[in-house]
Amino acid sequence: METSPIGSMKHGALADQIRCRTPIWDYPGDEIKLDVSFNGMDYYGNYPMNMVDALSTYRLSPLCGPITGGTSLNIYGTGMNSSVPQEAEVMVKFGTTHAQAVDKSLIEGNQWNDDDYHDELHASDKLLKNAEANYPDLEDKQTIEKYAGALTPNVSELFNYDPPDVRGQGGIVSVLIGENVNISITDHDKNSTTYRQKVASFIECAYYDTSDLEFMFYRNPIVTKLEPNNGLTSGGTVVDISGAWFNENPNYGQFPFCKFGDNIVRGKFISTTRIQCTSPATQISNAVGISVSLNAFDWIPTGHDFGYYDKPVLNDIRPRYGNIAGGTEIWLKGEKFSNATNGLKSVMCRFTLIHSKGGPGDDEEEGPVDENDDSQAPVRFMPAYYVDSDTMKCASPSGFGGGDKVLVDLTFNGVDFTDGKFEYNYYAFYGSFPKSAPYDATN
Repeated sequence: METSPIGSMKHGALADQIRCRTPIWDYPGDEIKLDVSFNGMDYYGNYPMNMVDALSTYRLSPLCGPITGGTSLNIYGTGMNSSVPQEAEVMVKFGTTHAQAVDKSLIEGNQWNDDDYHDELHASDKLLKNAEANYPDLEDKQTIEKYAGALTPNVSELFNYDPPDVRGQGGIVSVLIGENVNISITDHDKNSTTYRQKVASFIECAYYDTSDLEFMFYRNPIVTKLEPNNGLTSGGTVVDISGAWFNENPNYGQFPFCKFGDNIVRGKFISTTRIQCTSPATQISNAVGISVSLNAFDWIPTGHDFGYYDKPVLNDIRPRYGNIAGGTEIWLKGEKFSNATNGLKSVMCRFTLIHSKGGPGDDEEEGPVDENDDSQAPVRFMPAYYVDSDTMKCASPSGFGGGDKVLVDLTFNGVDFTDGKFEYNYYAFYGSFPKSAPYDATN
């Protein structure tokens, strides 16, 4: 029982309404009777009333999306399908400018599971720690409802702009859920044709105190360059993607993602113009399309394909010696060489100097050159060409000195190299001695 204010629809008129706040009720679904008293003794009304689950929202998935709208939004909460009467309209509101009716056929009962929610977002609980800081706690297997029919609005038209500026940079809005509650109002206007009659109406009830959910709109990124555009079927190739409007905002679950065919991987944010993604493993050597996203839900085709190939095996090289002038044709023998790589600029032999790590008088210990050490000859690359499935060839580079030893290996994409490395030796001719000899070859 509660003391509640009374008032009138019109200023100065007699009181014709009273507002009450319902008490906490232990059993949702109960039908109760509502009575009103003005003296605490005499009660009138006997109005039927149903106690239902509170209309609340607990989680969104995803937490962000493009300003052009159309993001399919999952809303987790309670009371979305408990209206009495059932046909009463439930609304989803995005900020103060957009609202849409809930399609109740798309509401399903569910049991809450944190792991499933984070898998849906393709992000761990650690990554979403800031985003979930203000969310209410949910117990594992707690009964909730999931609404999978909300679509974010196009908010780009809300931004004014002058060319060459672009329309809309994004922003944050609250996401609320409410109900249009049917009520009956007695018309007290003497000039009205419905004077003293009950008029059907409704009150829009958006429960602002039951939701701390926010949704962030962002501008879709664009992709201008992707390299390398091929890699191993075993995965692990780091792909560098350049463009514009990349971003990362852990407070709203915004992270870069890449999709190789149907496989989704989370990327690494480098800058607003660059991200990196590591290719996933696959069972088939083929080319797949690459798409990027900032929420793992809304995907943007890059217009680039990524070719998968089996990792080549290098078994031997011939010859093992060559002149410092370079140009010696080196034949590479191995397995899993593919003509699909023929003509690609990324198919190369790598020549890495082996240098002595010991000082004068020390026992020599040989190892690859430090590429950051300018005092040593740099690592050199030369184009490699396909001959057949177990043979390729490349030419030795110049730039090494006589007596230098180098390790030779092979790459198809400039990033992933063969496990096998084989030694190649440089020699030099500076002259001959003696300068003359008997014609009869006796000396």
